[in-house]
Parts: sequence; structure tokens; C-alpha cells
Amino acid sequence: MPRARGNASMRSAGPARRRRRPLLPLPTVTPRADFELLHAWRQGDREAANELMGRHYPSVHRFFSAKVPQVADDLTQQSFLACVEGRAAIRQDGSFRAYLFGIARRKLLDHLRQKDRLARMMSFRAAQGPDTQLTPSGVVAMRQEQRLLLRALEALPPEMHVTLMLFYWEGLSTSEIAGALEITVTAVTSRLSRARERLGQTIERMEASPEVRASLLGDIDGWARSLVVGASTPR
Repeated sequence: MPRARGNASMRSAGPARRRRRPLLPLPTVTPRADFELLHAWRQGDREAANELMGRHYPSVHRFFSAKVPQVADDLTQQSFLACVEGRAAIRQDGSFRAYLFGIARRKLLDHLRQKDRLARMMSFRAAQGPDTQLTPSGVVAMRQEQRLLLRALEALPPEMHVTLMLFYWEGLSTSEIAGALEITVTAVTSRLSRARERLGQTIERMEASPEVRASLLGDIDGWARSLVVGASTPR
């Protein structure tokens, strides 16, 4: 009888090897653009609303907190509500941030005008404190340069203050600020220059030690951005 080959019998007895199928890459999900989320929100998409507010609520709230912290929550909600209602026109070449901060600016100015009218009617304007308020713990933690800078910013006209906040704290480009303020880019550049000059003059007149004043004037840009954690550099 012929002998069975050992290798052949081992191959027939062993389990058959299966080829592994290559792993398919997971599908990538591209985040929806801001205006796409806004359109979906206007159609009743709650997830789109949450995503859009999650992206921009902190910066808008910070914008109001710098001037009117006592009503920052209400004005922030009003700004997003105005976005959904679509009362303000959307520029085709503009960004959503410019559109949103344009609405926020108008809400702020309307509030300040109403506040001022009410104060005049009640003859109470002289007894009012500054528009920008800080918690005691926040003031204690600040450097002297930062406290001096905040006092100087409070002394600026509202439009100058708003322009500097959008530029330094929110990192908006000059074109985005132009869209938010409904002025030209040239006007934004001019206003920024005049606001910086006015700010420097105000700091010069304020009571402070020469060392603190010199430190602040030597790097106003850096100190301005230091007032907000994570403030971005304008593009």
C-alpha cells in the first residue's frame, strides 16, 4: 500500500486559513457652515440651533459683559433671536461673525441709548457707575496695567470701544468689523487708528505710576488681548 504523505495529511487536517478583509475607512463628517446652520435653525432644526450657539455664544456674551454685564444674558439671547428672525440683511460677501456682531452692536447701542434716556428722565445719570463692571475677585487678580487699561477703555466713546473690542478681543478682521459696523474697511482702519491714539492720550492723563503707564503704553496691543483669555489675533 502506498504511504500517505505526512505533509499532505497535515494540510488536510489543519483548519483552513481565512483571508482578512481590509478595513474600510470611516466616513468623515464635514461640519456644517455657520450660515447653513442658521438656515436650518430657521427651519426648526434644534440640533443646528445648539451647534451654532455653541460656536458663538461665549464670544457674544463676552462682548456684552465688557460694557453691560448686568444684562449680558438677555442681550446675547436677543441677538441670536434676531438672527433667527432674519430682520437684519445678510451680506453675500460677509462672514457670519460679522453678521452676528453687527446685530450685537445694534442691541448694545439701543440698550445704551435707552439706559441714557431713562437716566436723564430720572435725573440719575451722575450717580451711575461705569458701564463696564468687574467682580472683586477679578479686579484683585488683574495686573495694574490691565486695570488702568480698562479704565481708559471705559472713557472712550461707545463706537471706539466696540471697534477695539471686536478687533482685540474677538479677533475679527477689518473686513468683518466693517460688515458688523456697516462701514467701509477704510473707515474701520481710520477708526482703529483714532481709537488707539485716543486711548493712549487717555492713559497719559490718568493717575498711575510712571512704571505702570510706560509698561502699558509700550505694548497696548498685548495688554488689550490679555484682558480676555484665549483672545485670537485678527487675521
